[in-house]
Amino acid sequence: MLRTLLASIALTLAAGAAFPAPPASRAEALAALEHPVTERRAEAVAAFSEVIRSRPDFAEGWNKRATAHYLAGEYRQSLSDCDEVVKRNPYHFGALSGYGQIYFQMQDYEKAMAWWRRALEVNPNMVEVEINIEGAEQLLKEKRGRST
Repeated sequence: MLRTLLASIALTLAAGAAFPAPPASRAEALAALEHPVTERRAEAVAAFSEVIRSRPDFAEGWNKRATAHYLAGEYRQSLSDCDEVVKRNPYHFGALSGYGQIYFQMQDYEKAMAWWRRALEVNPNMVEVEINIEGAEQLLKEKRGRST
């Protein structure tokens, strides 16, 4: 799924249709989008930071950096970048579900579920998000049961 998203963004950037920029900027953006987010996270953050610097209105640059921060366990930085994504595209279901993932890792299950539900409003076909909500509901029930 990530490869498909990256390919779609790459084609859009290469065509220059939605994001007009000089060829050098498109090439830099394409190179950063192909950067392996799951490996060499510091390099990925630097690459996406450069995309953001040169194209601050490009929501996916912010989203990719948010993902890199999330994978590094840098949840506050990831939340901040998600904020920037949603400012640019309030219907970015990847960022909306990303908020849920971050809050889940921070053990704030209520916020996680709220963000996941918002993501489902935008894209009701996200089965994994429905599963996440069910799991968070169960954890919240267990957590409440232990505190009584």
